[in-house]
Amino acid sequence: MEPRDLERESLRAYLEARRRQVEAELFLLTTKHGVRTVQEFDAAIQQGKIREAEGFEDFFTFDHLEAEQDKIREALNSLP
Repeated sequence: MEPRDLERESLRAYLEARRRQVEAELFLLTTKHGVRTVQEFDAAIQQGKIREAEGFEDFFTFDHLEAEQDKIREALNSLP
C-alpha cells in the first residue's frame, strides 16, 4: 500500500469512528430530552418542557456535537 493511500484510509477510519461516537452521544441526548435537533431542544426550553437549569449543559453539548458532526461529514466528503 502506498503511503499516501495509507494516510487517506487512516484518516477515513478515524473520521468514521469519531462520527459513530458523536452520533452515539447525540442519540443519548435526544433520548434523554425527547428532541431531534438543537432547534427542537431550544424550543422545548422556551416552552417550558425542559427546565433551563436541567438542560443548560446538555443544550451546549448538543449544539457542539451537531456542529462537529457537520464538520466530520464535510471532511469525509472531501476525501478522494
